[in-house]
Amino acid sequence: MIKVESILKWTVEGSLLKKLKLIKSQILSKNSDAVAIPDKDLHVTLTAGPSWKKFRSQFKNIDFDEPNFKMDIEPNFKAIERGTSKSWYIKMKNQQDWKDYVTDLFQEKIEPGRIFHISLANLTGKLGDSVALVENKKHHHSKYNNKSKYIKPFRGRK
Repeated sequence: MIKVESILKWTVEGSLLKKLKLIKSQILSKNSDAVAIPDKDLHVTLTAGPSWKKFRSQFKNIDFDEPNFKMDIEPNFKAIERGTSKSWYIKMKNQQDWKDYVTDLFQEKIEPGRIFHISLANLTGKLGDSVALVENKKHHHSKYNNKSKYIKPFRGRK
């Protein structure tokens, strides 16, 4: 279900929630510092921050269509530390489907580098204590946008 709060999120339910409970128990058994995030708080953040704030008031009373693609997760959880925060999370499969879904909702690309994921545990068990942006997705690199490589300018034929 899509919920409009301080963030726009898709809440986890059904068979995916069952999978996540198993992974969460693995995290807790292997990491003594991990505290589980309650099942009711598990979600995928669709957008947050400044890009969300400019739309939030327009979206308060809207019933969103649910994503119509298969909800699935990557096979392995990951951990990330940033400052004094640490989170254990799992990435969603179908990253492009998630990006397209968000683009369709807003009719524009917002947060193009967002990695869609579900935080399962952190150091306190409080949702707000998770690392928000788990990875910085690099934009496509090519020989044309690599600024560190000198490309001789074209001067035409002689």
